[in-house]
Amino acid sequence: MEEMFIMLTRIANRISVLLENYGIIETSNIEVYAYGLELFFMKTGLYLIVLCLSLITHSLIISLFFVIAYIALRQYTGGFHCSTALRCILVSLLMFNIMVVIYKINLHFIFDILFLMSVCGLIVIIVHSPIESPNKPLTLMEARRYRRISIVLSISLFLVSAVCWAFHIVEVYYPISYALLADSILLLLEEGKNEKKDP
Repeated sequence: MEEMFIMLTRIANRISVLLENYGIIETSNIEVYAYGLELFFMKTGLYLIVLCLSLITHSLIISLFFVIAYIALRQYTGGFHCSTALRCILVSLLMFNIMVVIYKINLHFIFDILFLMSVCGLIVIIVHSPIESPNKPLTLMEARRYRRISIVLSISLFLVSAVCWAFHIVEVYYPISYALLADSILLLLEEGKNEKKDP
């Protein structure tokens, strides 16, 4: 799998150089474009893997709700990030597979417990977001904007989840609750990591 990432990095670098040769980008921006293309390729690969797994496991609906909720939250709440793209993909796939396995086992009491735990997740998001990554520092204006968006988004997702929970629409409330809880755990992990660095 590591070879695949090396190959994607090479392709991203070559495309960036081609863009520079054709005068589309400036020489000083080659590394930035290469990094952006590399991220794009890796995220596209991850989403294709998730799509294939959801089709194989007949869990397309919960997968879509989870991916949409999780990506929307992560974009604005921040939180823990893996040190390499490979680890990020592996952790993302592990989280996704755990969600699908719990759904397939069909343990309804876990669905209800998870919904209740998502209340705690919502509180964590409201209190702590956004937590910036050292690789992606936020300006004061961005931090305020991300905070407003993350609060509105997490409350909106929770309300959708709560209504679906009340009407026993498991395919919607389960993946949204899982996304809220997963995001809150990643927020707390990053906060704990930051506290260790700055005692």
